[in-house]
Amino acid sequence: MKKYKRLIIDSIVLLIIFAISIAFVVFGKFNWQSWAIFLIVSYFFNTIFIIFSITNNDNSIEKLSWLFFIIAIPYIGIIFYSLFRIRRESGLEIEVFEKEFKEFQINSFKLEKNNQENNLMKWQTNFVKRNFYDTNLTIFNNGYQAYEKLLEDIEKSKKYIHIQMYIIKESEIYEKLKNALFKKAKENVEVRMIIDKFGSWKIPIDEFKHLKENGIKLCFYNIPYYPYVRHTDNKRLHRKLFIIDGEVVHFGGLNISDEYFSLNKKYGYWADSNFCAKGQIVNDYQSVFLFDWYKQNKEKLNINDYVINNKKIQNSNCKILTFEQGPTKNINFLEESINYWINNSFKKIKITTPYFIPTNKVFNSLKNALRRGVEIEIYIPGKPDKWFTYVATLFYSNEITKYGAKVYKFNETFLHSKFGIFDNEFAYIGTNNLDMRSFFTNEESINLLFGKEVIDDLNKTLRKYKSLSNIHIYDDSRFKKIIKKFIFKLVAPLM
Repeated sequence: MKKYKRLIIDSIVLLIIFAISIAFVVFGKFNWQSWAIFLIVSYFFNTIFIIFSITNNDNSIEKLSWLFFIIAIPYIGIIFYSLFRIRRESGLEIEVFEKEFKEFQINSFKLEKNNQENNLMKWQTNFVKRNFYDTNLTIFNNGYQAYEKLLEDIEKSKKYIHIQMYIIKESEIYEKLKNALFKKAKENVEVRMIIDKFGSWKIPIDEFKHLKENGIKLCFYNIPYYPYVRHTDNKRLHRKLFIIDGEVVHFGGLNISDEYFSLNKKYGYWADSNFCAKGQIVNDYQSVFLFDWYKQNKEKLNINDYVINNKKIQNSNCKILTFEQGPTKNINFLEESINYWINNSFKKIKITTPYFIPTNKVFNSLKNALRRGVEIEIYIPGKPDKWFTYVATLFYSNEITKYGAKVYKFNETFLHSKFGIFDNEFAYIGTNNLDMRSFFTNEESINLLFGKEVIDDLNKTLRKYKSLSNIHIYDDSRFKKIIKKFIFKLVAPLM
């Protein structure tokens, strides 16, 4: 049944479109028999899809939103539900996923005492089945600095360069990277790229052929086949990372396009953060790449070709654990983890995110933290990249300020950094936003870290953001508040 699920759903959608077409013809007669037939068919289709929506394993909040549209807008609601439903299947049972992933896992999971210095560390390692490792983490708050270090590490590479990327656009940055990769490929360095096809839709097919002709091995994530749009096309690879020789990994918010490096006239200065890490943590990233390459390309690379005997870092500046979030698992590691971090903070929480559209669970945890006296600061853009998402971000910013949180808008600047600090004791950094897509739809990589030096560096970044920001004031009229609350409470779970 699962094998033919897509075909069945597509067939139902086509039947609905056909029924609508017939209905429009029938409506011209305006007799009661035609109206009765139309209403019976509408009721039948709506009932089938309501039953399907209620009984599936999708997020319960999303179900309510879709039920409203299916009931309020017969046929049209069903079509949109079939094509654009975000939270699809429940994903693999976690035991099945872990069994599949184990074949590609370089670092074996061990419950070592030295990796569990406190209860939060113990909970996190047990929950995601990953270890903390000593690492040397470098933070880049300037796109060019991050890029220069990346190109430097690429130039030093001797064995392989593995890349996962969401957005690639033809640009000055892309040309520099492409030429650097071509050079290494000619030196017999293995270069592999997993590219999100939707995020790179502006790249011509001939350009991808050009990459392959110059020694770069490509694999595309979840290729959409237009005009046959399906709900599974919402599933996107949102990771942005470079693994070089198993020695260093670069990750964070930077895609391959000029705006991320403040070279785009529309956006001007682009505030972002990127990171690079060394040590055993690189093996965890490498395992994810090998697994994703196999799942998308059906090519099982020999894990022994990529095992690097990373010794423990002597001069580490933090302990770090990485885990993944995506629709391939039936447990939401990201939502549960952030919820746990918030509930185990007692002094101050600081979060910077381009999109603030949290789940009900995370929003309630933030609200409850404020009630028990925790200070909360949230940093958001002062300039949008997507209008509707930005309006939703402002709505949820308004909602959280009601309970005492302080929201800072970066002056006329798009803020793309993605990290949070809790009680100045631990932090998360990664590719994830604080929005519905990162929680439920996208493939993300998230890192939890402990270390005074790195926490101080992240705080320094936030102090800079605060000096260039205005505090967000909740000033909507009562009518606007009611309308916005209705729209965004209804639509946000579908975004």
